[in-house]
Amino acid sequence: MIQHGDTASRPKPELAGAFREFDLQGQKMIASLVLGPIGLLVQQGTFTMLTREAATRLRNLARAPGTTYPRRDIAADSQTYKCVGYGQEIPIPKENMKYYDNVFSADMVAAEQVFADLIRALEYRVALAVMNTTTWTGAALFTDNSAAGTNEPWDAAATNIIAHVRAAVLKVLMVTGVMPNALICNTTNIDRMINTNTAIQAKFAASAIVTRKLKLDNLAQVIGIDRVIEGQAVYNSASEGQDFAGGEIWGDDYVMVAKVAVTSNPLEPCIGRVIYWKQMVKNLVEMAQYYENQTKSNITQGDMYTDEKIIDKYMGHLIRVDN
Repeated sequence: MIQHGDTASRPKPELAGAFREFDLQGQKMIASLVLGPIGLLVQQGTFTMLTREAATRLRNLARAPGTTYPRRDIAADSQTYKCVGYGQEIPIPKENMKYYDNVFSADMVAAEQVFADLIRALEYRVALAVMNTTTWTGAALFTDNSAAGTNEPWDAAATNIIAHVRAAVLKVLMVTGVMPNALICNTTNIDRMINTNTAIQAKFAASAIVTRKLKLDNLAQVIGIDRVIEGQAVYNSASEGQDFAGGEIWGDDYVMVAKVAVTSNPLEPCIGRVIYWKQMVKNLVEMAQYYENQTKSNITQGDMYTDEKIIDKYMGHLIRVDN
């Protein structure tokens, strides 16, 4: 409980922890799966990455007896980043706190709402960065399969979705030397794959996979990729005071085949990272509380400093699957 009269902001990591699982898993928030978070010590600067060109070059390593060994440089490159600050507060006047105490913990509800707003906004920024036809353009980076007839969109049962995914996998492999490990798409396209696509349904039937859970568990294996990352999050697109109008954060027009980070190793090849300023926040979001004397209010505060950084666009291939 906050002591009245103490105006110092007190970090409350347990508040963030209490709702992290609810938001990231219960609402299928996938930003941290798509752009694996990594903390750096300063707000802006440069970070080192190994170049794919040097890493995959075929070299002549033959040497004669008594001669020196062939040598090469590490061939690292650097990119710039800048973490932008995001934050929110919810004040709860003492009178309201007493009223809410009969029903729920106002502190915890305020923390949930602040945390959810920050994470949802991050999700939106990551989706904009990844499903981006300005970044991914040209045959090596983008395929349009949305036109009915020749290419066929994913809402057509006869579309060969498996072939679309495999073609994208090979394109990433051939321009990077790295095998992509994920298909990133929203729930609508997941449902198209597991419920209506003829080729995928046939593979499920051959293995006696009939329930939705089993289909989801086996979908990645069926389409030939390590994992399928499902974006289920929605946001309220209506103005303040208007009725709820749900919008998909990860739309159904595009999917992405990509190499996503699975470790915190900064040298791991990947499409990108959520870089956060770890001197200010320990794990993406820092929660705190303080008391404001002039309004007799408990203040719940959330902080975030991030840069949603696309590190190597060639580690992903964007596919348009619907109009």
